[in-house]
Amino acid sequence: MSPKERGLQADSIASVGGLSKELISANPFTITTYYRINSKEDSLRIYIEGDGFAWASPNRLSRDPTPKNPIGLKLASQDFRDNVLYIARPGQFSYTANTVDSRYWSLSRFSNEVLRSLSKVIDLYKEEYKLKNIELVGYSGGGALAALLAATRDDIYSLRTVAGNLDHQAFTKHHGVTPMSDSLNPADFPVTLSKIPQIHFVGGRDKVIPKKIAMNYLEEIGSPKCAQLMVIKDATHHQGWTEKWEDLLRRPLTNHN
Repeated sequence: MSPKERGLQADSIASVGGLSKELISANPFTITTYYRINSKEDSLRIYIEGDGFAWASPNRLSRDPTPKNPIGLKLASQDFRDNVLYIARPGQFSYTANTVDSRYWSLSRFSNEVLRSLSKVIDLYKEEYKLKNIELVGYSGGGALAALLAATRDDIYSLRTVAGNLDHQAFTKHHGVTPMSDSLNPADFPVTLSKIPQIHFVGGRDKVIPKKIAMNYLEEIGSPKCAQLMVIKDATHHQGWTEKWEDLLRRPLTNHN
């Protein structure tokens, strides 16, 4: 499937959930979003996509990180609350990925530049629609960025991750691969993250990001009462999430106090 075909597939997935497409200029990237905003009274639930088609082979980076299976977008399209925003990662669905340095889906995937760009996208939607509270949902590598946004912003109401890479240092050590030296690590922000209601869904059969990555993150932030870990027995990294998402969203969050 070509990047263009993957983009058309994403448009189709988004249309099922009534999400409209918009490209946002957030230097140094142009970020693809899909959104549905119908109420100024409700919070904005934001979904952040995973790393996508980052690697063409174990030793060769992809030229275009547009995901073949955009699970983050599929989750967003199933969320029928009033305000939903889906944010793709740099280079995804852009048709101009060759203008984006591939390090932004490699060692710099969670860098300050990426974080600031996604935060700017959030600010633009907040300002345009006069919204206040933000709920974050991140899939896979998008879980890392969701946690980093929660750690660095003061308007985050809650955090949910699905198969999230919450500690990339533990992740690269587990797989014996090159450390992400130019990326921020959620586990390094215990002061702010220990205060945010959060739940982390882990696949019981996930060999890409196993349970111990989330466990290590929770230990690093002090295992606060507001943080939950839920193992979905039959889920792998890429399978078993969309079918259960409606039920998982009903799982109540726990406040810090």
